[in-house]
Amino acid sequence: MTHWHDCRTLRIIGGQGSHGGYPFDRLPYAAESVVPPIVWELSQQSAGMYVDFRSDAVELQARCMLRQAPLPEHLYIKYLDLYSRDLSGRWRWAASNRYGFYPSGVTPLIEGLTPGEWRTWRIYLPLTYSVGNLEIGVPAGARVEPAVTNETLPIVIYGTSIVHGCAHVSRPGMAWPSIVGRHLDRTVINLGFSGSARMEFALADFIADREAGAYVIDPLANMGIEQIESHAELFLRRLNERRPTTPILLMDDRTHANAWLFPDYAPPQIAKQCAFRKIADLLKSEGMPISYLSGADLIGHDSEGTTDGSHPSDLGAMRYAQVVTPVLQALLRMPAGR
Repeated sequence: MTHWHDCRTLRIIGGQGSHGGYPFDRLPYAAESVVPPIVWELSQQSAGMYVDFRSDAVELQARCMLRQAPLPEHLYIKYLDLYSRDLSGRWRWAASNRYGFYPSGVTPLIEGLTPGEWRTWRIYLPLTYSVGNLEIGVPAGARVEPAVTNETLPIVIYGTSIVHGCAHVSRPGMAWPSIVGRHLDRTVINLGFSGSARMEFALADFIADREAGAYVIDPLANMGIEQIESHAELFLRRLNERRPTTPILLMDDRTHANAWLFPDYAPPQIAKQCAFRKIADLLKSEGMPISYLSGADLIGHDSEGTTDGSHPSDLGAMRYAQVVTPVLQALLRMPAGR
């Protein structure tokens, strides 16, 4: 017999359950009437969210209820991604499954584990689906409890589809913000909105509502020069006004993997980056705690890091994380090699 444990009694990371919203939404209800409709819609997708728990079960199942039907193009993507801490405390991949059921369904996660052995688990939720509820199933007699809470302030990452993860990485745990979270062993909040990261002033407040160790802002792929000039400074000033001592890391756009074939690609890309950097330099000169990260190395230089020239594959996402992680370590004054 399977006993089911509602994840709302465990530790859900990345949602708004305690901020006046659905537990699996990434923005609170108050945002619905303020942010662009597409941002509100995308915020109901559970990108970057995960549940941490401990159990001595010999097998785990999941029962997931979706609020919307799966898109046909997403039917073969891995949706629930299971990790566990090894004996050294490092997060390691354990299993992936797609549930493929609407409105709800049960899927096995892992079985054949050592009886009586407590493990800490993490389940990453789908990147592009709206989750209504998630339950963990264990055999009768097995125990499930919340994992120990990480008391450090999270890293909040705002950006485009590359932050969101969308359907370009093979499974939820491979979105680059999630990789950074495991590398640093620190909570990361994913506020990526596919095709819709344009630094609207109102959104700065909802981002600032999340007290953070650092804010990472990565919107350039969705913005033109006009939007950079009209939105970026106001957005950053508001974020800093709300959180004056919190470091802000601004990220350049990545270079498309096939840009080497197109001479006309570089000038507009460079112009956008220069406009963004000019604003960063101005605000930094006024004492704002801003750092700037070049996008030159984000996906590597061998043209092998994307699925379509633009969006990182698993390889590209890992490269993103390898570039961003040491920068965040320095901003957060964390020891290297975590």
